[in-house]
Amino acid sequence: STVSSGNLSYNWNFGTSTATVQNPVYLFANPGTYNVRLITTTNNGCTDTITKAVTVFPLPFVDYTNSPVCDGLPSSFSEKTTISTGSIASYAWDFGDGSSSTSPITSHQYLNPGTYSVKLKATSGQGCVNDTVKPVTVNPLPVANFTATDACLGLTNVFTNTSTILGSTPLTYTWSFGDGTTSALTSVGHIYANAGMYSAKLVALSGKGCSDSIVKSLEAFELPVVSAGKDTTISKGDEVELNGYSAAAIHYAWTPTTFINNTTVPNPIVRPEETTTYTLTLTDMNGCKNSNIVTVTILDNFKLLIYNVVTPDGDGKNDYWKIVNIDLYPDATVQIFDRDGQKVFEQTNYQNDWQGTYKHDQLPDGTYYYIVSFANAGKANNYKGSITLLRNK
Repeated sequence: STVSSGNLSYNWNFGTSTATVQNPVYLFANPGTYNVRLITTTNNGCTDTITKAVTVFPLPFVDYTNSPVCDGLPSSFSEKTTISTGSIASYAWDFGDGSSSTSPITSHQYLNPGTYSVKLKATSGQGCVNDTVKPVTVNPLPVANFTATDACLGLTNVFTNTSTILGSTPLTYTWSFGDGTTSALTSVGHIYANAGMYSAKLVALSGKGCSDSIVKSLEAFELPVVSAGKDTTISKGDEVELNGYSAAAIHYAWTPTTFINNTTVPNPIVRPEETTTYTLTLTDMNGCKNSNIVTVTILDNFKLLIYNVVTPDGDGKNDYWKIVNIDLYPDATVQIFDRDGQKVFEQTNYQNDWQGTYKHDQLPDGTYYYIVSFANAGKANNYKGSITLLRNK
């Protein structure tokens, strides 16, 4: 405003407020067209008035949509900006990791999980600018992993879960063992019904729906085939060779360990005093064990093998009168008579120690007669015969 001489004063009217400064600044509460009036007055009281329409353009209302994603997947962004009049001329995204975009609908791949502050700035056709900032989440991805042990058929294959995830996010698990069975335990043991190779799968799932999986191979070993041989029957005091066999064995073990000459060979000699069932357990190169049994039936038929010559001459050969198997009949009574029927020896629980003596004196060479009788066995089981005593001197 101007005047040819003198000074001016000012009176502004913005519709809801006034001002008296020459060049006021006023913030309208809402967009629209407003009639702004200015009255100027000279120092002599002369006035003039002017009214003009002032347009206040609307700001964009900036908004966008985004959903949390799992690490490794792109985050999608879609603008939802509105404006009461006019249009949006441009967009500018700041993804919070130094990356940006100008597309209204876009996606961005974050390198690491975490929460990012993402800003969208919108500019209207009249140059009005507004923005909004929202947190965008990239959830951590589990790293599924496990160890598994091979095992012999019938024993437990142990699955140890070693899965991890960034932070303290809880995980749930699904195991598939490759034989149609599953489990939801963290770590688990599983027994396979059949021998073979299996592909086991572990899926690790976070509470945010992020998952990872891994597949590993393991084996349930076939058990070695073992035979302890055929059942057999022998007389009490006899020996018999057991015929154990396996094509895969690296270690043999027989039980019980009594009356057996070697428990770690496939073909030991046994001399049990009573009917005994022997178990052969073998171990193969995988550490797998399998067993089989064989029964040795003992006939208590009082079988003895009685030597008919004794030569107690001190040469270490046949110096004692020997009765094989007499040790198994401690209740048996052994008697020896000379030609005249005189008893020169009698002993129960005979120890194969007679050297042709009577009352500590040497008997003369010749023929002697023995009777071996068994307590509670009847005379039919007695042994009778002759002994030739020869000192070779």
